Amino acid sequence: MEQKQIASFVTTARLSQKSTIIHNVHPLAKIFSTLIFILTVTLNSKYSFFNLTPYFFYVFLILAFAEIPFGFIFKKTLVALPFCFFVGLSNIFFDKQIAFTIFSLNVSYGVLSFATILLKTFFCVSSILILVCTTPLSKITTTLIKIRMPAFFVRLIEMLYRYIEIFLTQSNLILTSFRLRSNGKKWPPIKMAGSILGQFFLRSINYAERIFFAMECRLYKNSFYAKNVRLQKFHISDAIFLLVTCASSILILVWNKL
Repeated sequence: MEQKQIASFVTTARLSQKSTIIHNVHPLAKIFSTLIFILTVTLNSKYSFFNLTPYFFYVFLILAFAEIPFGFIFKKTLVALPFCFFVGLSNIFFDKQIAFTIFSLNVSYGVLSFATILLKTFFCVSSILILVCTTPLSKITTTLIKIRMPAFFVRLIEMLYRYIEIFLTQSNLILTSFRLRSNGKKWPPIKMAGSILGQFFLRSINYAERIFFAMECRLYKNSFYAKNVRLQKFHISDAIFLLVTCASSILILVWNKL
């Protein structure tokens, strides 16, 4: 992995530590508003491309109040779009009925549904990224435990997130070592994939064990984790934020259904 990918991971963690109106909202309100937003976006019909445009206001307003650059979120969202690209590509070939015409160019329902899938993916992924960039992971996981989410799944989410840094760091070290010894080659050949993956696996396991042992030395236990971490109080402003965001998402859905 390149240094810019590690820097991107660090930037996400730093953004979550800022102090803005959105960052100071209770994590529970932000989690529920994100879930309602994703639910309402996905419940729109597969041909509702133009009806989804009002959801842009949610994304832009949250980003503006949270002081998060749109370009940063947009670049990260692009990573998920290729997966949905191949999912919706088949619609272009199977749904050829004409939906409308623009400048003598016929647009089929397949193309419309394909664009709708990409737009829905953009909204869903960007809302999750906004949640992660405005709420530290410790507060998210603590909130999930407080609402009786199974501790196993919460710990799994936390460990996976923490080990992303290990993955990026070790990958960068291996790739840098190869480039220093390969006379200008940027990527290792296929025949070296087995040995490189083996080294990566051993290094990651070793580093992950060291992190876990360090956590145990600091009394990391299930009961301690759930009972001793305190969240901020749920204020009226948090309830207003939850009500406004959820109501706006639901109203857009109801309007589109009419």
